[in-house]
Amino acid sequence: MSLSTQLKSASNRRRPTRIGFEDLEGRLVMASPVASPVGALATVQAAAVPAQPVASTSNVSIDVDNVVRNTQTGAIIYTGTLTSASLAPGASVPFTAIITPPRNARGVPILTMIIPQTTQTVQGLTVAINGATLTLTPRQGAAGANLTAGLRNAIAQGTTVPLDQASSTLEGILGSPQVSTGVDRGLRTARSVLRTFSVATATSPATLVLDVNPVNVNVAGVSLRLSNGQNRPIRLSLSGTSSGGFLGNYLVGIVGEGQRRLVQSRLQTSFAFLIAQI
Repeated sequence: MSLSTQLKSASNRRRPTRIGFEDLEGRLVMASPVASPVGALATVQAAAVPAQPVASTSNVSIDVDNVVRNTQTGAIIYTGTLTSASLAPGASVPFTAIITPPRNARGVPILTMIIPQTTQTVQGLTVAINGATLTLTPRQGAAGANLTAGLRNAIAQGTTVPLDQASSTLEGILGSPQVSTGVDRGLRTARSVLRTFSVATATSPATLVLDVNPVNVNVAGVSLRLSNGQNRPIRLSLSGTSSGGFLGNYLVGIVGEGQRRLVQSRLQTSFAFLIAQI
């Protein structure tokens, strides 16, 4: 899982392709629209791997199971689960969403989306995340006004709204064009720090541990912050095998023969694509 999977658009299927990085050095794969790098993955296990649909905002459903109001701050607090087409069948990710009212007449409401520590499987890739916090603050202008109106509406609905309506309200806010644009920009500007890795063997998967530095972006209508909370990096622990699925094979290609310089180069080239999937 990744928060970013749950906020991206699905791309069309492509012909099966081999995954390789030699032709990719020096190229930056943008996250919007997210597409597998050209010539993607031919290495380590030389087997054709079919490209898979990319997870998207439109493929993410939100199921709110409880709504409460903080009596001191007036904040509306949703708890529930996110379900994405990219996750294993039946898998879901828990979340807490907090909409905080403005402090004064000139202020704006703020949405904070919290994903706790969790482990999920995405297209053959096992992803452990130490938690993520996404904060959305409306900005001035028409786009920001639309987001502000959506957040104010959610606050006005309060805790008596039916849960399916609360789910639709939250989906609408997260799926708005300004939020999608902010997420796209955030994925393109996110930077990772490689910590550890290990190559795949006959009995063990390839592994890769990296930190995603905090993201702070401003686009028309919204300021977006993504981190582990309190501006700390998000740690991702990845593992996969060449036979496990598209992204599992993709990870095997990144790690390759275990030369750190090449792993770092491949990760730099493919990070935007990879992070958008998980």
